This record gives sequence, C-alpha cells and structure tokens, in this order.
Amino acid sequence: MPLLSLIEDNLNFVLDLGIPAVSLSTTEKKAGVIYNDMRSVKYKIVYLTPEKLVKSPGFQSCLEELYAQGTIDRFVIDEVHCVSHWGQDFRKDYLCLDMLKQKFPKVPILGLTATATIKVKDDIVSRLGI
Repeated sequence: MPLLSLIEDNLNFVLDLGIPAVSLSTTEKKAGVIYNDMRSVKYKIVYLTPEKLVKSPGFQSCLEELYAQGTIDRFVIDEVHCVSHWGQDFRKDYLCLDMLKQKFPKVPILGLTATATIKVKDDIVSRLGI
C-alpha cells in the first residue's frame, strides 16, 4: 500500500536523524507497549493511518490522556488531499479526521499536500473543521 510505504519511508528518515518515532502501522511492537511508551513521552512523532486512529479506542484513550497532560504539540496529516479525494470513495475513515479538532480543540492541525486545488483546500478545511 502506498500510504504504508510512505509511513515507513518517513519513519526511517526521522529515525536516521535521531528523532524518537514509531509507527503503529508498520511496527512489530504491540500497541499496548507503544501506548505506554507514548504516555511516558518516549516518542516525538507517532505515525499511523486514519483507520488506526478512528478504529482504535485504546489509541484514542491514550491521546486523551496526553491531551489532558498538555503533551501533544500538533497533529500532522500528510497527503491531506486524501481527505477530499479518498474519503468520499473508498477510505471513509478520512472523513472522520474531524474528530481531532472536536476531541482536541487546542491542538493545531497541519495538513500537508502538494496537489490540492483551491476547491480541494476549501473542502479539506470544511471537513476537518479548521
């Protein structure tokens, strides 16, 4: 899958720079171990797919704890144009990413893309509630 390959490439890049990071999509570690590591602020970056975010109550609970502690600096959605393009068709969990602004209103959201038109940008802003 292209998204998982992108996550793995990005993860390897930041790890090579010495930045503590983990992927919930490509790691062999069990999710519970990663959540405990996140609670101890072991990672600066956590990579995951929209599906993992939306369908994992354990991860959402971990984020809620981190939010209460004030330890989440920002959410970054890479290839954010997928919210508009794929969300409507075959990856419906992209349409649920507005939960980030609803549950964690004080955390900034950064959306990255090189391909969004003005129409797509406006759709993304509307769908994400930003």
